[in-house]
Amino acid sequence: MYTIRTILRASIRFLIIWLLGALVLPITDWILPGIEFNAIDPYPRWTVAMAAAFILGLANLFIRPLILVLDELNEAFPGMVEAVIHHEGVGLVVATQSDGAPIAYGKGGTRNLHTGEVNGQDPLLPYGDVALRAWQMRRVADFPSAGDLIIVSTLYPDGTVAALEELIGNHGGMGGEQTDSFLLHPADMVVPPTRSSVDMFALLDARRDRPAPPPKVEEPAKTANEWALGNLLGGLRRRSRWVALALRAMILDRTAYRAIADTSAMTGPALLLSLLGTASVALVELPDIGSGFLSVFTGRFLLWVLGVLILHGTARVLRGKATFTQTFRVMGFVQAVELFGLLRFIEPIASLVIVAVALLSLFAAWQAVAEAHRLRGWRTLALPVLYFAILTLGVLALASLFSGLGLSLESIVAGFGYIS
Repeated sequence: MYTIRTILRASIRFLIIWLLGALVLPITDWILPGIEFNAIDPYPRWTVAMAAAFILGLANLFIRPLILVLDELNEAFPGMVEAVIHHEGVGLVVATQSDGAPIAYGKGGTRNLHTGEVNGQDPLLPYGDVALRAWQMRRVADFPSAGDLIIVSTLYPDGTVAALEELIGNHGGMGGEQTDSFLLHPADMVVPPTRSSVDMFALLDARRDRPAPPPKVEEPAKTANEWALGNLLGGLRRRSRWVALALRAMILDRTAYRAIADTSAMTGPALLLSLLGTASVALVELPDIGSGFLSVFTGRFLLWVLGVLILHGTARVLRGKATFTQTFRVMGFVQAVELFGLLRFIEPIASLVIVAVALLSLFAAWQAVAEAHRLRGWRTLALPVLYFAILTLGVLALASLFSGLGLSLESIVAGFGYIS
C-alpha cells in the first residue's frame, strides 16, 4: 500500500510540475519576444517552443513531457532535424540518442559528448579548444531542462557568428571574438583556468567578506608656476618650437592648439604674440607712433584680455576643462593672425585684408578655445553663439549703467543750479 501511495504521489507531483511548466511557457511567450510557439503540421500551435538567445537556441516539442530522443524526433517530424543541421546559419545541433548520450551534429560529422567519439569532421573544431568546448556542451546537454534540440549558430571564417535574433552583436556563446573574455583582479589573487561561471563563482566567493585594501593616498603633484619668469623666458628660447606652432595655428591646425594648451612653456610666446598682435592693430589704427599710440595699444590690449576672460567663462559654462592660462595661451597664438593686418597699408587690398583677418581671427579663436577646453558636439557649436550673447548683454548693461550714471550726474549738477 505504501508503495502505491508513493507512486501516486510521485505521479501527481510530476503532472503538477508539467502543468505548471506548460503554463509558464505561454506566459513567457506573452512577456518575452525571444520565445515563440509555432505550428508544425499536423501539430497545432504550442506544439513546438523555440527559445533563442544570441547564438544559442533551444527547441522543445510538447508531444509528451519528456526530452525526446533523436529517433522520436525523426519519427514525429521527418527531415526536420536534418534540415536544421544543414541550415547555413547553424553550426551544430545537439540531440539525445536512445541510450541517453548527447550527440553534437555538424554538417560534416558528429561527436558523442559523453564518450568523445568523433565520426567524420568534429563539429566542435571551429569553436576553439575542442576539449573545453566538449565539456561545456556536455554540461548544457546534461541539464534536466535541456531542450530536445540545442542549436548553436555557425562561426564564419572571419571570426563573426550568426545570431539567432535580430541583433548587430552578441556575446556569451562560443566561437569568435566573444570568447576573448578577461578578468581584472587584484595582484594577489590567483586565478586558475576556468571553464564556466560556476568556476568563476567559486573564485569570487572565496574572497567574500575580505577587507578592502586601504586606499592609496597620493601626494598632490607639484605644479610649476606657469607665469614664473623662468618659465616665460624658457619658452621664448624655444624659438623653433613656438614659431612652428604659430604658423600651424594660423592655418587652423587643431593639433597645434591642443599642443599649445597642454605645454606650459608656451605661456611666454603666447604673451609675446598677444602683444605683437595688439601692437599691429594699434599701429594700423594710429600709424603715428607717440603718446596716442601707447594709449590705443594699452586700451586694445586690455579689451583683448577682457575678451579672453569672457571666452574662458563661456567655455567653462559649457563644461570646458581648461584653465585660464591655457585659454590665454591659445588666444595669444590666435593674435598672431592680427600680424596680417599690417597688409592694410597696401591700399588696393586693404578692404580684402580687413575681411580676411576678421574671419580668420574668428574661426581661429573658436577652434582654439574649443580644443583647449576639449569641447565636442553641440558644445562646440554653442560656444560662439553663447559668447556673442554674453558680450551683447554685457555691452547693453554697461551702456545702460553709464547712461544712468550720466543722467544722475546731470540731475545733481542741475540741483546745485550750475545748469538749467
